[in-house]
Amino acid sequence: MKKGFKRSDFPIFSTHPQLVYLDSGATAQKPQSVIDAEIKYYKELCAPVHRGIYALAERATEQFEQVRAQVAEFINAESVDEIVFVRGTTEAINTISYAFGLSQIQAGDEIVVTMLEHHANCVPWIECARKNGATLNWIPIDDQGALILDDLEKIITNKTKLVALTIASNVIGSTIPFERIIARAKEVGAYVLLDGAQYIAHQKVDVRALGCDFFVFSGHKMLGPTGIGVLYANKRTHSLLQPFQTGGSMISSVTTSGATWREMPALLEAGTPAIAQVIGLGAAVEYYKNEVDYAGLAEYEHALCKQLVEGLLLLKKVHIVGDPNRIMQTGHLVSFTVDDMHPHDISAYLAEKNICIRAGRHCAQPLHDRLGLDATARASLCGYNTSEDIEALLAGLRELVS
Repeated sequence: MKKGFKRSDFPIFSTHPQLVYLDSGATAQKPQSVIDAEIKYYKELCAPVHRGIYALAERATEQFEQVRAQVAEFINAESVDEIVFVRGTTEAINTISYAFGLSQIQAGDEIVVTMLEHHANCVPWIECARKNGATLNWIPIDDQGALILDDLEKIITNKTKLVALTIASNVIGSTIPFERIIARAKEVGAYVLLDGAQYIAHQKVDVRALGCDFFVFSGHKMLGPTGIGVLYANKRTHSLLQPFQTGGSMISSVTTSGATWREMPALLEAGTPAIAQVIGLGAAVEYYKNEVDYAGLAEYEHALCKQLVEGLLLLKKVHIVGDPNRIMQTGHLVSFTVDDMHPHDISAYLAEKNICIRAGRHCAQPLHDRLGLDATARASLCGYNTSEDIEALLAGLRELVS
């Protein structure tokens, strides 16, 4: 069973042998195959897709659309028409807030999010509710950041039109009981959007098994390039969608008095797409397909997480955000604070030792406000990390707190 990634596949660790990279929740490092795929496009295949009728453009189009089929298979979508290429998770959610939300969510309707959400999955719904006269309801969290589902039936009601939630928080290092929330949403006929940005790099995704209407993720968090992401939109939603942007590629016809649109996925893909980044994403998908055993990866990452949590618990001035036991079982990141130290100072101190962690609110201010925290430090893991990386971080923190 393969339990981690081959570190030698990632050239940055050869370029920087002393690097301890623990910020993969922000962006993951890239295997050589992903880097090569982008370079090869620019060197051998650089041409626009979809409209060129010469050989180079046709080959580029074929490779571009092949990636759409790869992604559909990767997340078990029913059809390639359900896969829309966007810049990332943020653009994917904003696309749905406009393409679906503005036309389908009316005054008196309700939208539900959780207190765990990244700003990308709450601010668009705050704005949608404000513009449409809808009500935004929040699923609360307890003092350890766990969702409180006791009143779920009162929060997700017959007036709920959409439930938008993360599968794995980017601050609280464990997965959430999303199955129960999805089931309740389906009971009342609400649509479901799942933010998989912090999940897809660590767990196998099956959108049909999840039963969601929309699923979104970013390529750069799962070993792919920046500037590319995926919006999965179930076919049953297609007739409800309106264009988010208008322009080239999504047009069926234009006259001086109006325009008509192409069907999905072109409907939501206005303009020249990020061709090289899509091709790089395809290489990342292939890497997961050929090199990753998800059960082994989870076991490996959870072991690293356990090592980190147990080490942090020995440091009296360090406080873990969330339930340490739950994080050790299902987590891939750990957020923490240190008494009398700002997280930015913690991060700066560790950076002097070539240890890279995150510091701040992690684009999750409502969560931090609820927990009474101005900011946190965060170490996030990936399959290329090692036990030595964890020990380096713990050694640096031991020096700091001493």
